[in-house]
Amino acid sequence: MAAERLRGAGQACADAGLDPPVTGTADLDIASAARAVAGWARESVTGVCAYNDETAMAVLAGMGEHRLSAPDDLAVIGVDDIPVAGLTAPPLTTVAFDLEQAGRHLAEAVAASLAGEHPDLTSLSPHPHVIQRAST
Repeated sequence: MAAERLRGAGQACADAGLDPPVTGTADLDIASAARAVAGWARESVTGVCAYNDETAMAVLAGMGEHRLSAPDDLAVIGVDDIPVAGLTAPPLTTVAFDLEQAGRHLAEAVAASLAGEHPDLTSLSPHPHVIQRAST
C-alpha cells in the first residue's frame, strides 16, 4: 500500500503543478520522527502526507522536539481516521475510507462472479475523503 499511496501523492502534486514529493522515513518513535522533521526542515518541506495516522502522530511528536507547530511550520495529514486522530495536539487532519461500502461492493462482485456474471469492478474504490482538522 505504501507504493500506491506515494503514487497517489505524486499524482496529486503533478495535477497541482508541484514538484514530486520529497520522501522520507519516520518510524513510530520520537527520535526517528525528529530526525525526519529536521531533514524536511532543511529541504524547506511545508507539508507531510504520512503513510497513516500513527506515522503522522509520530511526525507531530518529532515536530515538538524542534519546537515546530502544525500547520504553521509544517502541515501534517495522516490516513485511516483512527479514533485517536482527533485527540492529537493539534487534531490530525486525515484521509478516511468508506470500508463498509467497499466491502459490500466487493462481496457483491464476488457473488456476481460466482454466478457467472461479469461484475463492474470500477466501483470497488473505498471512496477516500479528507477529514479536515487543525494540523493542515
